[in-house]
Amino acid sequence: MKLASYIADGMPAFGVVVGDGVVTMNERLAGGYATLRDAIAGGALDEMRRLAQGVKADHKLAGLRYLPAIPNPEKILCVGINYKSHAAEHGTEAPKLPNIFTRFVNTLVPHEGDMIRPKVSTNFDFEGELALVIGKAGRHIKAERALDHVAGYTCFVDGSVRDYQKFSVTSGKNFPGTGPLGPWLVTTDEIADPTKLTLMTRLNGKEMQRSGTDLLIYSIPQIIAFCSDFTELAPGDVIATGGGLPCRDGRPDALDDPGLHKRPRDLDLPPWQKGRYGTAIGRAVHGVLQTIDLASGGGIAEAVAAQAAAEGVSGHEPHIRRLVEAALRSPSVVAAAAAPHWKELYVGVPVGDSRTLEGYVDLLYRAAGGLVVVDYKTGPRSVDADLTPLVQRYRMQGASYALAIADATREPVLDMVFVFLAPGGAVERSIPDLAEAVAEARSFAAAADPRLVST
Repeated sequence: MKLASYIADGMPAFGVVVGDGVVTMNERLAGGYATLRDAIAGGALDEMRRLAQGVKADHKLAGLRYLPAIPNPEKILCVGINYKSHAAEHGTEAPKLPNIFTRFVNTLVPHEGDMIRPKVSTNFDFEGELALVIGKAGRHIKAERALDHVAGYTCFVDGSVRDYQKFSVTSGKNFPGTGPLGPWLVTTDEIADPTKLTLMTRLNGKEMQRSGTDLLIYSIPQIIAFCSDFTELAPGDVIATGGGLPCRDGRPDALDDPGLHKRPRDLDLPPWQKGRYGTAIGRAVHGVLQTIDLASGGGIAEAVAAQAAAEGVSGHEPHIRRLVEAALRSPSVVAAAAAPHWKELYVGVPVGDSRTLEGYVDLLYRAAGGLVVVDYKTGPRSVDADLTPLVQRYRMQGASYALAIADATREPVLDMVFVFLAPGGAVERSIPDLAEAVAEARSFAAAADPRLVST
């Protein structure tokens, strides 16, 4: 049975989803319950199931104005870092106990509602999660009996303001309008085993996240048991079980990285104030590789600690170090370490009339017959991933680097190499049609707006 909360005839209502519509239950139930939470607390699920059989829908789903599945929960409890892939992504061990934080009711958003990015930040992230709704109150609930206390399951999006979260989880998780809940509650008779579900999140139709609920570090019974030890669980309470391994552009990625959102392109800053604008993990990795000796890796521990602290991702040092070590083992970095090379090299050249093409090159080294440009990428999370789409995505960026270096040095650029870093190693890919790509980049830069073109 699917139960939804919504606005009907200008009034809050709840009902049973039947086909392409809903059967409103507010006045049909003997108890005259005002909200779905009240009906659950009153033990009215079986009565709703019976009353909805063979009844024509009161309202169509199309055009229905939804409310959060449970509009007025007494408590919203959320579990942080509760997927194995999530913990691995952060480079941390699984938490010793469920990591619980709370949300306010005014953070909830209905299905088809608007998530609100606050004015004070641009670091607005999201994670799709499976949420459960408590059906029967309890305290000190045993894990083996915990599912008896569940009324059903629904979808939840944990919207987070990451720069605030870095200092205070409570503030980062509790901006109004950041937690969609719905569209409806699916009762446990339809989901007998919540470990056999697939969690998938889409953004504008594109898949951004996928994980099986069997990968939870702490199972739903364990979460319920733990939460009921420190507070009494009440009917209608919502418990979000945590986000799975996020992905971007169809591949695993760190959407929950505290520095996921890239810094704005700093077009209006002078060259000496420009810098990296990638994710916090990516910026830390670049900073370490800029600092340490590429041949020996000397000073890696100190550099990792310093860069993690500078980027606000302390605690992620193991993950950062694995990525750095993968870079140091890559063929291009090994070749650069044995040759004249330059790290984090600023380059700016005039292109067209009163236009400048500029950027920072991660690594440049001299090979026989010319120069090789190396660019580190920390996006992929597997060395087995198909990197062809990523090479195409970064083609113009790499070509712009090659163009700028060639024009600035008057030396040929032999290769533009992307070094894709993952904890399991590094994979290198070159731009296969570099000459053609450079010609396209020159044409694009010359035709751009009369301001700096940042690569």
